[in-house]
Amino acid sequence: MTSHFRLLSLLGLCLFTTPSALANPDVGDQASLILHDFENAAEAGQQWKAVNDNVMGGRSKGGPSFGKGLLTFSGSTNTNGGGFSSIRTNPAPVNLSGYAGILIRLKSDGRSYTTSIRTNVSRGSWKTPFRASFVAPANEWATVFIPFQDFKASMFGNRIKRDAPKLEVSQFESIGFHLYDKKDGPFKLEVDWIKVVKQAPKK
Repeated sequence: MTSHFRLLSLLGLCLFTTPSALANPDVGDQASLILHDFENAAEAGQQWKAVNDNVMGGRSKGGPSFGKGLLTFSGSTNTNGGGFSSIRTNPAPVNLSGYAGILIRLKSDGRSYTTSIRTNVSRGSWKTPFRASFVAPANEWATVFIPFQDFKASMFGNRIKRDAPKLEVSQFESIGFHLYDKKDGPFKLEVDWIKVVKQAPKK
């Protein structure tokens, strides 16, 4: 277990199911909110896109696929180049003021993944990603909670340490997943749903 996440059993965890945040840009009064549940594969396929290291001459492959109500982020990383693969949603502004963090039900292969958030903050023509890493047990379903306070500004894979902007969840635009653990080989991350919650779930 790292400082970036808490793994939680679904037993005893009660969450409210609500309409998609993307349909309502002002949702701060709801106790929990589904951002993505992947039940509509065609719609999800239009919302998510891949960004791999080939943008800088790398050889990694990866991207999203959808089916059976799941997002599957899979491919293969190659450190002979950039060594990373990522996916993220297209910008869709939503005010998440008052929420404590991101709650994700997922099944991982045990590699170290990063969740990334983008807002309207940018440096030049680049939107600034805010990232927090997590490692979940391999090959079993788990629920990962990542507090918004754990997300730190980064650029080109490196944390911004000088004059770093802070995450403003009222200006939330996009969420994604990133794999850059400096390892070669295939990877697979399955996601059932992504929510935001007012309070950290109890263990």
